[in-house]
Amino acid sequence: MVVLRTPQGDFTAASGATQVGARSRPGADTHFRIASNTKTMTAAVVLQLAQEGNGKLSLSDPVSKYVPSVPNGDNITIAQLLEMRSGLYNYTNFPELAATIDRDPTRVWTPWAPARLLVAGANAGASGGRDSGSAMGLMVAHDDGGSARSRRP
Repeated sequence: MVVLRTPQGDFTAASGATQVGARSRPGADTHFRIASNTKTMTAAVVLQLAQEGNGKLSLSDPVSKYVPSVPNGDNITIAQLLEMRSGLYNYTNFPELAATIDRDPTRVWTPWAPARLLVAGANAGASGGRDSGSAMGLMVAHDDGGSARSRRP
């Protein structure tokens, strides 16, 4: 589903189906899970910030520079986050998350809600491995002048 708004008007295009095996196309008002689609966009913004070279962000920076509460953040670099190899807990595996989404699929999540799950998972002894990339967005939020850094999960 793509909705493009321009001064000349709106353009809407749909592809696929709303259910496996169905022929009903999604509409502009169809709700669906965005899931990992934002990882690529967030990674692109992180790389652009690093490429600007103004000292705000470097791929070798520790995550703790931007989000102090990330477990083991002093030993995890931004590059490792981008490679999905930070070892951080994948909060999408948290049973409480699935239960909350099932109970209230229209819930609006703050940027810090997934970070709280990430920290809770690590504190509960959950293993890392390929992570969900959740900390990347928090670093981008930090680059807006520090407002993200002043709030912690």
